[in-house]
Amino acid sequence: MTTEKKKLGWGGKRPGAGAKPKGDKAGVSHRTRAEVNARTPLLVTLRACADVDLRRAVSLAAIQESIDQIPERFELRVLRFSAKAHELRLLVRARDKRSLSRGMQSFGVRLASALNRELDTWGDVFVDRYEARALETPDAVRDATRNWD
Repeated sequence: MTTEKKKLGWGGKRPGAGAKPKGDKAGVSHRTRAEVNARTPLLVTLRACADVDLRRAVSLAAIQESIDQIPERFELRVLRFSAKAHELRLLVRARDKRSLSRGMQSFGVRLASALNRELDTWGDVFVDRYEARALETPDAVRDATRNWD
């Protein structure tokens, strides 16, 4: 029976298999993230849905409140943030990859709930997973935060 399934093309890697992008283009890759250490700051980017404006005063207050509520046990610290209309950028430090993952998960859920509550909406707030990039040098940090508020 197993050989029959193989002949029919069931199982295994196939062209076109897997989850499709949510929008017009693919979002953040699901490849394994790079290692994280406490000494290297990270630039984290979250993209919001088209109907969510992160620049509104209500949204900025919800973002700050969600940052303040990140539990200390995750050992994730948000150093600065910048909100564009549909993009939130965070400069963070995390102890390790697990701290980054758990802390961002907690932050994302809290922020989505707060924004849905404040904007009297429900459903998705963010388009995709967060994207994190290590900023290895002081110049990289300066360049990443150059045009922030």
